[in-house]
Amino acid sequence: MKLPNTITSIGVKTFEDCGLTNIDLPNGLERIENEAFIYCRSMKGISLPNSIKYIGESAFEGCNSITKVTIPNNLEAIEPKTFYKCVRLAELNLSTNLKTIGNEAFYGCTALETIDIPKNITSIGTWAFNSCINATIYFEVKKPLFGYPDVYNETAFLYCKKVYFGKKSK
Repeated sequence: MKLPNTITSIGVKTFEDCGLTNIDLPNGLERIENEAFIYCRSMKGISLPNSIKYIGESAFEGCNSITKVTIPNNLEAIEPKTFYKCVRLAELNLSTNLKTIGNEAFYGCTALETIDIPKNITSIGTWAFNSCINATIYFEVKKPLFGYPDVYNETAFLYCKKVYFGKKSK
């Protein structure tokens, strides 16, 4: 499905539980509201345009056929549960401008392989990457000797087996 270029916002639950497999989002799109695509289980492809400034809570929750997501540079926050239980999401590219990852944003994304957390991150919510059991996570901020940094909650990476602090070696 191709949306017209005149659309700047997709409303709450607009495509809830739809049968779409792909959607072409227009370049002028700025907002995707809460639960806009919740439970679109057949959706395989989603390409977020660079014009996106806001993606609401649970916008793609349960879209368990999505395999790849690239967060555009204009987006500074990923709201809670945005990609909750997108179980086939294997490839995630986070923008270097990203500052906040909300609670449970990628909870249960068990197919995720490699996640590079950018150094500009100021907050990672509770259970943000909980149960991303197959992911290797590289966190550019160095881990302190004692305790956790103010950036993330100790449960942000719960059940993640490979979390590395410092720059990823190439």
